[in-house]
Amino acid sequence: MRRLLALIVVLSALAFVPVASATTTVGGTVTVDGGSADGARVEVVPLTEQQQRTDDAVTTTVEGASFSVEAPEAPAYAVRIEHEGATHYEVLQNRTRVEVELSQ
Repeated sequence: MRRLLALIVVLSALAFVPVASATTTVGGTVTVDGGSADGARVEVVPLTEQQQRTDDAVTTTVEGASFSVEAPEAPAYAVRIEHEGATHYEVLQNRTRVEVELSQ
Protein backbone atom coordinates (compact mmCIF):
# COMPACT_ATOMS: atom_id res chain seq x y z
CA MET A 1 0.00 0.00 0.00
CA ARG A 2 2.85 2.38 0.81
CA ARG A 3 4.44 1.72 -2.57
CA LEU A 4 1.18 2.49 -4.33
CA LEU A 5 0.79 5.71 -2.37
CA ALA A 6 4.40 6.69 -3.15
CA LEU A 7 3.84 5.97 -6.84
CA ILE A 8 0.71 8.13 -6.87
CA VAL A 9 2.59 11.01 -5.20
CA VAL A 10 5.47 10.80 -7.70
CA LEU A 11 3.15 10.66 -10.71
CA SER A 12 1.12 13.58 -9.37
CA ALA A 13 4.28 15.65 -8.96
CA LEU A 14 5.39 14.85 -12.51
CA ALA A 15 2.10 16.15 -13.86
CA PHE A 16 3.10 19.66 -12.76
CA VAL A 17 6.58 19.67 -14.30
CA PRO A 18 6.59 22.12 -17.25
CA VAL A 19 7.44 20.59 -20.60
CA ALA A 20 10.19 22.41 -22.48
CA SER A 21 9.24 23.45 -25.98
CA ALA A 22 11.48 22.46 -28.85
CA THR A 23 14.05 24.98 -29.99
CA THR A 24 16.38 25.26 -32.92
CA THR A 25 19.45 27.33 -33.67
CA VAL A 26 18.91 30.22 -36.07
CA GLY A 27 22.08 31.93 -37.21
CA GLY A 28 24.02 33.43 -40.01
CA THR A 29 26.65 35.85 -41.17
CA VAL A 30 26.33 39.59 -41.55
CA THR A 31 28.97 41.47 -43.51
CA VAL A 32 29.24 45.17 -44.26
CA ASP A 33 30.80 46.46 -47.44
CA GLY A 34 33.86 48.37 -46.23
CA GLY A 35 33.17 47.93 -42.52
CA SER A 36 32.09 45.69 -39.69
CA ALA A 37 28.66 44.50 -38.54
CA ASP A 38 30.01 43.83 -35.04
CA GLY A 39 27.37 44.81 -32.47
CA ALA A 40 24.43 44.91 -34.90
CA ARG A 41 21.15 43.95 -33.22
CA VAL A 42 19.40 40.82 -34.54
CA GLU A 43 15.80 39.87 -33.78
CA VAL A 44 14.40 36.47 -34.78
CA VAL A 45 10.61 35.96 -34.83
CA PRO A 46 9.18 32.44 -35.29
CA LEU A 47 6.44 32.31 -37.95
CA THR A 48 3.85 29.87 -39.27
CA GLU A 49 3.84 28.87 -42.94
CA GLN A 50 1.28 31.68 -43.44
CA GLN A 51 3.78 34.20 -41.97
CA GLN A 52 1.88 34.58 -38.67
CA ARG A 53 3.87 35.06 -35.47
CA THR A 54 3.92 31.85 -33.39
CA ASP A 55 5.97 32.84 -30.35
CA ASP A 56 7.98 35.63 -28.75
CA ALA A 57 10.94 37.08 -30.60
CA VAL A 58 14.47 36.37 -29.43
CA THR A 59 17.32 38.84 -29.81
CA THR A 60 21.08 38.75 -29.99
CA THR A 61 23.93 40.76 -31.47
CA VAL A 62 26.42 40.13 -34.23
CA GLU A 63 29.85 39.17 -32.92
CA GLY A 64 32.57 39.40 -35.54
CA ALA A 65 30.51 38.64 -38.61
CA SER A 66 28.12 36.03 -37.23
CA PHE A 67 25.18 35.51 -34.92
CA SER A 68 23.45 32.50 -33.44
CA VAL A 69 20.38 32.26 -31.21
CA GLU A 70 18.11 29.52 -29.84
CA ALA A 71 14.56 30.17 -31.09
CA PRO A 72 11.31 28.24 -30.74
CA GLU A 73 10.99 25.66 -33.52
CA ALA A 74 8.89 26.96 -36.44
CA PRO A 75 8.52 26.46 -40.21
CA ALA A 76 9.69 30.03 -40.89
CA TYR A 77 11.51 32.93 -39.23
CA ALA A 78 11.54 36.67 -39.75
CA VAL A 79 15.04 38.01 -39.13
CA ARG A 80 15.53 41.73 -38.54
CA ILE A 81 19.04 43.20 -38.45
CA GLU A 82 19.60 46.76 -37.23
CA HIS A 83 22.96 48.31 -38.06
CA GLU A 84 23.93 52.00 -37.89
CA GLY A 85 20.37 53.28 -38.24
CA ALA A 86 19.41 50.97 -41.11
CA THR A 87 17.21 47.88 -40.85
CA HIS A 88 17.36 44.79 -43.06
CA TYR A 89 14.61 42.14 -43.09
CA GLU A 90 14.87 38.55 -44.28
CA VAL A 91 12.28 35.76 -44.12
CA LEU A 92 13.68 32.25 -43.76
CA GLN A 93 11.26 29.64 -45.09
CA ASN A 94 12.19 26.03 -44.19
CA ARG A 95 15.74 27.07 -43.28
CA THR A 96 17.56 28.44 -40.26
CA ARG A 97 20.64 30.14 -41.76
CA VAL A 98 20.97 33.51 -43.45
CA GLU A 99 23.79 35.42 -45.12
CA VAL A 100 23.34 39.17 -45.32
CA GLU A 101 25.60 41.73 -46.93
CA LEU A 102 24.92 45.31 -45.91
CA SER A 103 26.24 48.41 -47.61
CA GLN A 104 27.21 51.55 -45.71
